[in-house]
Parts: sequence; structure tokens; C-alpha cells
Amino acid sequence: MKLAEIQATFHQALRGESTPEAAAAALGADPRRLAIYTRFARGHVASALESNLPVFRARASDDWPAIVDAYFAAHPPRHWALNHAAQAFPGFVQATVEATAGAPHGEGPARFGWTAFETCLAQAEWALYRALSDTAPRPGPQAPLGLNPTLVPMQFPYPVADVMLAHGRGEAPPRPAPAPSIVFFYQSPATGNGRYQKARPDLLFAVKAVDAGLDPAAAAAASGQPLAAVRAAYSAAADVGLIVGWSAG
Repeated sequence: MKLAEIQATFHQALRGESTPEAAAAALGADPRRLAIYTRFARGHVASALESNLPVFRARASDDWPAIVDAYFAAHPPRHWALNHAAQAFPGFVQATVEATAGAPHGEGPARFGWTAFETCLAQAEWALYRALSDTAPRPGPQAPLGLNPTLVPMQFPYPVADVMLAHGRGEAPPRPAPAPSIVFFYQSPATGNGRYQKARPDLLFAVKAVDAGLDPAAAAAASGQPLAAVRAAYSAAADVGLIVGWSAG
């Protein structure tokens, strides 16, 4: 076999596109040793999912091994970076929900019982990782008033942030009823950690006003709100890291 053929055969085994036995026979290798590498690849995918989607994993409970198997079969890793192995998971969940809509529960991927909420949860947890890994330079203390450069607002048809916060408190709430929500995902200017924040009215107002280039006086004039309320909204948004370059003094 040529080198390219050897590499292709080995990669097919690592990605689960052929069995270790079939690949070993083609390569003239010991299938037991080759199987070690295939388990290693699947283990990396499982680790990437568990580290980046902890709430989804917790809610999956006993279904988790089967979910990892189904995802690994549909989206074998193709990138050298470990975390990238989880990148396709939100799309995998959405495709599964759409493909199994109306299918009898308990058959194939339909046994997971996913709905649009699980799609939202996967999207939200991956957005949190994207915020963490954003390479935009952190604004310094003398930065002009503006939005956090890593800020990404996302709108969901479910209160996904409430569920994530509940799990952070050690709770395990049931799937919520639909309720539109906006969540901010961003990297903390102070720590560099990924963060998410429910878009409370005061925070949403401050983000929109700063995005429009308005200082507090202009935002108060445009909105009809008292200047003190506008300044309080700006301070709240700055305290959680949504806007930068603001000082209440």
C-alpha cells in the first residue's frame, strides 16, 4: 500500500468509518492494537463533549454513552484541537430532533426524547465555549466606551439560561415550557473566562444604547428615562462585563 492509502485506512478506523478488524486486515496489523487507537479517538470526543456541554451531559443521564456513539458515528473528529470535536454537536442535536419528529419514542435516535429545547441547550453551551476561546484582545482600563468585543447575544425560544443556572446550583429542573429569552455570551474582561448573562431589561437597554454610540445623557434624552436610571443601567452592564470603558465616577 502507498503511504496515502495507509493513512486513509488508519484514519477510517480512527473515525469509526471501518472496523478495527477490517482496517487491521488491510494494514497487516494486529486488530487488538489498532482497537486501542480507535477507543482513544472516541474517548477524546467524549471528553470534548463532557467538558464543553456539562449541563447537556448531566441531563442525558444513562443515555450519554449512546449519545456519544451516535455523535461519533455522524461526526468523527477531523481537527487536531480536542475541543473542536464538540463543534458539530448543536447541529447534530438539531438534525436529530428534526429527523425524529413524530417517530415512535424508543426507536433509534428518537429514544433520546429530544425537543427544540435540547437544541437550544446545546447551542448555548457551545456559545459559552466560543466566548471562552475568543481571541479578541481584552480591552485595557483606558478603553473607550463600547461593547465587550467578544459579546454575542443569542435569542432562544426557551429560558435556557435559567436551566443552566439551576444546574450550576446543583439542581436538575425538568424541561421548561417555551418562553422567549435573550442571553449574552462573552468573555469576562477581568478574568478571560467565558460568561453568560440573562438579558435583563436594564442590561439590554445599556447594550443597545452603547452599541448605538450613545453616552448616558444622549441615551436618557433618546429614551425619556431619567439620567440616574440610565447611568445605573450602564454601571450594571459594566459590572458584569457587557460594556467596557465606563466609569460611574
